[in-house]
Amino acid sequence: MNTLTNDDRKRPSLRADLVMIWVFFIISLFAAIIGAGYVFDSNLTAYAFCAERQNVPCSGVGWYGSMALSLAIGFGAVAGGLLLGVRRHRTGRRGALFVLGSVVVVVLVTLIAVVFLKVALPQH
Repeated sequence: MNTLTNDDRKRPSLRADLVMIWVFFIISLFAAIIGAGYVFDSNLTAYAFCAERQNVPCSGVGWYGSMALSLAIGFGAVAGGLLLGVRRHRTGRRGALFVLGSVVVVVLVTLIAVVFLKVALPQH
C-alpha cells in the first residue's frame, strides 16, 4: 500500500527551494567579490589622486572604513543569508528569499562604502 502524504507532496517544491538557495548563494558570493573589487579599485584611484598632488591631505580613514564595510558586512550578509535560508528550509518553509536578500544587502553595502570613501576624501 503506497499512499502519498502531505510531506511527499511538498518535497519537489522544497527541493526546488534548496536549489534556489544555492543558486542565489553563488550569485550573492560573486556580487560580494565584485563589490569588494569595485571598492578596492575606487580606493586605489582615490589614493593615486592623493599621491599625484602633494598638497591634498589624505588619511587612511577612507581606505580602512570602505574596505571594512565592503568585506566584513558584504560577506557577512552572504553567510547570514545562506544560514537563514538553509535553516528555514530545514523547518519546511521557503528560505530562498533570505539568500536573495543578501544580494540586495551586498549591493547596498557596496554603494555605502563608495559614498563613505567619497566623503572621507572630498577632493577626489
